[in-house]
Amino acid sequence: MSWTPEQVANLAPDASSLKAARGLTAPAKWPLLAQADGALWGECQGSGKSPYRTRIDLRSDEPAFKCSCPSRKFPCKHALALFLLFAERADAFGPAEPPDWVSEWLDTRSERQEKQVAKAEERAAKESADPAAQARRAEKRERRVDDGLDALELWLHDLLRQGLASARERNYRHWEEQAARLVDAQAPGLAARVRRLPQLLHSGQGWEGRLLAALGQLHLILRAYRNLAAQPEGMQAELRELIGWNQAKEPLLAQPGVHDQWHCCGQWVEQGDDNLLIQRIWLHGAHSGHHALLLDFAHPRAATGLTHGWRTGQSYQAELVFYPASAPQRALLKGELTALDAPITPPPHPHLQALFAAFGEALAARPWLDRLPATIAGLTPVPQGDGHLLRDALGQTTPLHPSARVWDLYLLSRGAPLTLFGEWSPAGLLPLAAQCDGITHDLSVR
Repeated sequence: MSWTPEQVANLAPDASSLKAARGLTAPAKWPLLAQADGALWGECQGSGKSPYRTRIDLRSDEPAFKCSCPSRKFPCKHALALFLLFAERADAFGPAEPPDWVSEWLDTRSERQEKQVAKAEERAAKESADPAAQARRAEKRERRVDDGLDALELWLHDLLRQGLASARERNYRHWEEQAARLVDAQAPGLAARVRRLPQLLHSGQGWEGRLLAALGQLHLILRAYRNLAAQPEGMQAELRELIGWNQAKEPLLAQPGVHDQWHCCGQWVEQGDDNLLIQRIWLHGAHSGHHALLLDFAHPRAATGLTHGWRTGQSYQAELVFYPASAPQRALLKGELTALDAPITPPPHPHLQALFAAFGEALAARPWLDRLPATIAGLTPVPQGDGHLLRDALGQTTPLHPSARVWDLYLLSRGAPLTLFGEWSPAGLLPLAAQCDGITHDLSVR
């Protein structure tokens, strides 16, 4: 894995440590700089007679640090400076045999990790060999989820009984405590929805309707899950995912997938409620006519762990395996990608009314739908008050999502209509890609 100076800077415990580290990044301050097999080390001359010995282990996604200085900050300014220097000038680190003070530390870390892996494998083997124990754990979780849903229903009733206006008087702790209770009940999917509710309180005009819709979706998921056995099989899987049950990838990848020519319509990276980076990649099948969603997750300090094999505007021959759902959309890539010579773009909606009708149909089938992927032709960005709208050829408008890269759209448009691919929701359209003069422009956040 390669690290950028920006990613390294994110590791700093505070601003003062980063500032101090930047003052130590001159190679002249390091009489010794070396690397070998994913490890870095160096000696930084301090105010005393002996230099500070600093080492970094990069053999896994999360780097590890050790320094002989007395600092209680982690990483210390010396470790941070060594890492920054490596990210900016890797050629300053020559290959070398690790000295004892490095090799002994690396060996200790390797032994500890091997023991942890062995214990995890042993525990997994015992669990897989004991179906009764698996059933007991599943039953225990079901009880905890049921208890969490009971508490959530009471919380929702109290909130509505006191009125939506009173919700604005609630402090952050009110929402976070309920989300934490759902996490304890092993329903993290619902917890994430509760954590997003405070954002709606200050989302501008019409916040009451958006909050009420979000609360209604929560209640609908709750009631549908309690009646899970009566739902179709695909809907059952979808509801379990909404609650927070995870499905293992291996059984899915063992199933036959959908071979198609998939066009990468757009992608987006954002920070989730648990501080993980979430990458959404939207594809459209030329023959199936369906959209597919690939999700990837990474720690902010290891953003290079996100999927970078797909390029917006490019089409590929690929096989995808879909997660079970009432209307399967989330998918996994099975096998390799083969780029096609020419893109096969999906047909766009001719105007916004067609988009709204498509969203209404999708919402009728899946009332908890958060966003709808769509390509719409003839959209022009226009300012209105403190915000911005998109106007189609018929004069109908829709707001731009608050996260949209507004000024990029104005630069591309210059007053002329664009064909946009994006995610539409009641909060507005979030454009992920724009077609202008036959060229697809990626509007994703980097």
